Amino acid sequence: MNRIFTALLLSCLMSPVVGLADSIGYCVDDGEGLYYLELVPMEAAAAGKTRELNTLVAVHGLGDSPGGFARLFGGREVDCRLIFPRGPLLHGRGYSWFEVEISDGRVKWFSLEQLLRSAGEIARLSSNLQVASKPAVFGFSQGGMLSFVLAAMYPDLFERFIPVAGYLPAEVNIKEPTDGRVQLRVIHGEQDRLIPIDKARDSARRFSERGAAVVFEQLPGQGHSLRGMSFEDICR
Repeated sequence: MNRIFTALLLSCLMSPVVGLADSIGYCVDDGEGLYYLELVPMEAAAAGKTRELNTLVAVHGLGDSPGGFARLFGGREVDCRLIFPRGPLLHGRGYSWFEVEISDGRVKWFSLEQLLRSAGEIARLSSNLQVASKPAVFGFSQGGMLSFVLAAMYPDLFERFIPVAGYLPAEVNIKEPTDGRVQLRVIHGEQDRLIPIDKARDSARRFSERGAAVVFEQLPGQGHSLRGMSFEDICR
């Protein structure tokens, strides 16, 4: 492994991928400045059948990384293609998708412009993937907000949207899909202080009013975390 590839891999991961059974990982630069980690089953990769797999685009939250977020799927036999894009901004030991100000455990301000730009980058990456069917998109926190924004602005790019602990900013309008109904599975912790659950409920209501098929799941006693969630929870 040459030094350039090693540096690229480490910068993409930042933290190790733990226990992804029978999978192989690639760290990729899409050619326009967006890095992502791709995980595929070894058997499918060896047979050249990666493009035939179902694809999930998984978008990390504030201060996380592709490698760190991939630990959610640790210890599982992955039977789909996993794409973990990396936020463009450094934040602590990880990355961020947009600038944000947090005070007293609440979001006080964030850059809507950077949020929309990041959504556009993820949409571009997803549209360029060589896939047999539309991917799904799942995101937590900042990634949850991006999942909502992608559902609002790029409804035809994805099979379904799974925002966790996120919401759709009021400034973002919802576009009508041209191909069927938007499928949304919204997951939110009942005790989330950083992004109160009422914001997620309001976002779900806005989509429902525009004809989307929305399932809202409230996690009793859960705060702003992915505690207790697993690959099966996300992909079912």
